Amino acid sequence: MCNKLRHSYNDILIPARKTLYELKLRRSSGNSSLLEIYKQIAELKEQQHVIAKMRRKGFMTEEKYQNQTAVIDGKIMKQNQELRKISRNSDEDSAIEQLDILIDVFEKMAEDMDCFDKELFTLIAEKMIILDNEKIEFHLIGGMRFTERIVRE
Repeated sequence: MCNKLRHSYNDILIPARKTLYELKLRRSSGNSSLLEIYKQIAELKEQQHVIAKMRRKGFMTEEKYQNQTAVIDGKIMKQNQELRKISRNSDEDSAIEQLDILIDVFEKMAEDMDCFDKELFTLIAEKMIILDNEKIEFHLIGGMRFTERIVRE
């Protein structure tokens, strides 16, 4: 499951996060200060994504990546503090934060996993349900669910 998500998080997790941000923007459209903060956070997240792509493609050293990521993380934290001052934390905020964690995990994975990583699993998964002899359903943080077929050798 982790390897599949690592290869497809751009197509699944990033659009999901963007959709949640857009939903929050629509709900808070009457409050211009909230709207501006959400826009700034979305732009900063997009910058993080671009920087991660540059690092993966070898256009940026790990040190420079870490420095730029730290600066952007600081700006995001500041915006989130402002956001908490203005509004109460909603379910969407929690889901967005959890999607950010998932995206961060998969952006930082340098290569495919070849064995189970308990620490990683407890970070990204809420639970795992065996549906039948052929399928397992993974419930990830952020409300994401994925079903995997069990491969028998």
